[in-house]
Amino acid sequence: MDNIKECSNINLGNDYTINNLSVIGINEVIESLDKTKYISTGYKKLDFAIDELKNGELYVIAGKAVSGKTNLLNNILYNIVSKNNINALYFSFVECPNLIVKKLVSIDTDIPGMYINFKDLKDGTVEEKLKKSLEIFSSKKIHFSIQYDINKMFEIANEIKPDIILIDGFQCLTIEEENLKSRLKQLQECSYKIKMIAKTLNVPVVITTNISRKLKDKNFESYCLFNLYEAGFLTNEIASAIFCMRDKNTGKLKLKVINGRGLDATLLQYEMNTNTMKITEKKKNNLLFEGNIDKYSIRFINRNLRGNKKWKK
Repeated sequence: MDNIKECSNINLGNDYTINNLSVIGINEVIESLDKTKYISTGYKKLDFAIDELKNGELYVIAGKAVSGKTNLLNNILYNIVSKNNINALYFSFVECPNLIVKKLVSIDTDIPGMYINFKDLKDGTVEEKLKKSLEIFSSKKIHFSIQYDINKMFEIANEIKPDIILIDGFQCLTIEEENLKSRLKQLQECSYKIKMIAKTLNVPVVITTNISRKLKDKNFESYCLFNLYEAGFLTNEIASAIFCMRDKNTGKLKLKVINGRGLDATLLQYEMNTNTMKITEKKKNNLLFEGNIDKYSIRFINRNLRGNKKWKK
């Protein structure tokens, strides 16, 4: 009892510095929970599957070549900056900034990218649409960089202070460390440093990466984790992994999401316009859970997502 009385007199509401180490009190932690920012991807079902984009977390979009990873990242960027006053930092190693802006305009105006030519505009209505779209994006805070050294990337991010960081092409990152001779070890160190960037700056980081093996339905979760490990990620650093599978004939985009919310895997289906690369949600598309969850919970979740007031068993 004496020990309990002594402990009750300890004030945990202040910050302390012990041997040059920063220690935060529990009250500050509780207050920070209420101030945690959640950024929507613009897709309701994806937001539910990953619990939205949270500060200090790492989200990976993975898939084979030409599976729609970069298009999904560009659509998420468009949804975020068009609906919010957010400062975004985009490290692109797959597409040049000019092409990314062109794609953002194509998504915004529904004009196919092949017909967008800012130098020679003959159609008045198209010209007005493009000018309006460019004016909108010019007022947004979007910063592009092609710096692929992870340490210099941190310096850039620390100077700009973005609200969200997007990285397209994880496999292109490098790090100057003499001890890390193998490429896998270098990528794993880059993965760790990216997580530290997210934690230090307290921003969400969304990154795309290629995987070398084809996704299998059998033992999907363990197979995906193995793919991520081969790509250079340490799976305990990832909040959610989004695996892209694209049907080249129909343009449909399938996403399988793995996270730590108790669901083994979540399957989402989207429509992707092959001309404008705009990704839209199906209104009548339900969430498909491949985990330990009962059918009544699925009905309840889908009812909330659809916005229906009646719940028919």
